[in-house]
Amino acid sequence: MSLAAAAPASAVVVNFEDVVPNLFADGESFTSGGFGFKIGGDFGAVDNASGFVFGNAPTGSVGQFYGGLNDSNITLSIGIAGLFKVQQFDFGF
Repeated sequence: MSLAAAAPASAVVVNFEDVVPNLFADGESFTSGGFGFKIGGDFGAVDNASGFVFGNAPTGSVGQFYGGLNDSNITLSIGIAGLFKVQQFDFGF
């Protein structure tokens, strides 16, 4: 029990700023903030406020974001065992 209490707490923000803007097809994957992301369904893209991939960005966008298109999905994975908690999740339609 003392080992668990001594383990340092860590927090990671996944904001896609460490991903080169790109279009991803079904089955392709990328990493951001130490997490793996895999695209399912049709396709999605990591884009930035200037609209490199989509041609435009969500209103008020100032950084990079992931956009899923045509009912695609994205799966998040982590390579280590342990606790996982989502503190905040921002999204838009």
